[in-house]
Amino acid sequence: MRVSVTVDDGHGGAGDPLELFRWLSLDPDLKTTARLTLRPAPPGRGEMGGAFEVVSAVLGHTLALSALVVAVANWRATRGERSPGVRIERDGVVVEVHDGSPETVERITRALTAGTGGGEPDTSARDDATAAPGASGAPDVPDTPDGADGRPDRP
Repeated sequence: MRVSVTVDDGHGGAGDPLELFRWLSLDPDLKTTARLTLRPAPPGRGEMGGAFEVVSAVLGHTLALSALVVAVANWRATRGERSPGVRIERDGVVVEVHDGSPETVERITRALTAGTGGGEPDTSARDDATAAPGASGAPDVPDTPDGADGRPDRP
């Protein structure tokens, strides 16, 4: 599954996604379960764009998504009072990470994976995380890479 993570400083500008990217890259739970990259956000009207503003993560399974949510919440917690807002988006569902409590991690994970197992996104995620529909524009990426389904690859 592919998710996009954006950082907002709360003043209408982007926070520092490079700091978050470094933090996530060092997380031991994500090192083996996620492929992280930085990419530019689409420029807004009248903007030139080009800066790296989005952390893109390709995750192998739902547990990796939960680990990503916990790592993002921990990163925010280290920022204290000036903690930037962080949004995670998958397939048009956007959630804002506020804290890393087990309940919040479960609600965010459920909201971001609701479409893969049928059903609508869990709106209870709005208590500690804001879920809103939107257009991601990202291509569909299978949840399991080739050969990761436990069956051997065949020539």
